[in-house]
Amino acid sequence: MVMLVRYALGATTTLERCPRRSPAASTSGSAARSAPARTYTEAQRAWLFAIRDFIAVNVDITPEDLMDAPDFAAQGGLLRAHALFGDRLRPLLDELPQVLVA
Repeated sequence: MVMLVRYALGATTTLERCPRRSPAASTSGSAARSAPARTYTEAQRAWLFAIRDFIAVNVDITPEDLMDAPDFAAQGGLLRAHALFGDRLRPLLDELPQVLVA
C-alpha cells in the first residue's frame, strides 16, 4: 500500500513491495543517519529488520505492537527490544516509520 501511494504521487517510478527494498537503504541506512558512528549487533539488526517489515505492512509501529504482534512476542516482545536498544528504542520507533514510509 505504501509503495502504491508513493507510485501514485510520483515519488517512485516502479512498484515493489517495501520489504524487498534494500535493507541497507532502509533500516540500516536510517539508523546510520540518526547515529552515524553507531554500530548494531546481529541481534539488534534482526530486530531492526523485523521492525522494518512490520512498518512495511502497517505503516507505523508503537511499543504496544512489540508486545502484541506475534512475531515480536515470540522474540521476547517489548522487554527484549528494550534490553537490546535501551533508551534508544523509543526514538527508533518514532524515526523509522518516517524514514521508511517517506
